[in-house]
Amino acid sequence: MIITKLQLLQVTSKDFPSIFKPQTQISKLESLKEIIRSFGLNPEEILVKEALIKPHRTLIRAGIENSQVETLMKALKQKLKEELTSTPQKTVEITV
Repeated sequence: MIITKLQLLQVTSKDFPSIFKPQTQISKLESLKEIIRSFGLNPEEILVKEALIKPHRTLIRAGIENSQVETLMKALKQKLKEELTSTPQKTVEITV
C-alpha cells in the first residue's frame, strides 16, 4: 500500500493520541518539595514562614518559583547540616 502526501497530511492527532500526548514533567520545585518531605519537613510550612518573615518582598510571577526553590534549598541545607552534626561519628578499627 502506497501512502500519498495528501493522506499523510490528513492524519490528525486523534488518529495517534499517544504520540501527540504531552508528557508530564515534574518541576524543580515539586521535586524539591518531595525531597524535603522525605526528610520529615513540611515544605508548605517553610514557605509560609518565609513569606511571613519577609512580607515586604514583592515578587513578579516568574520570580516566585525561583524564590521558593531558594527558600526550600536553604531549609534542606540546614536539615542536612543538623543531621550530619548530630550523628555521632563511628570509628572503625582495622587490625592487621
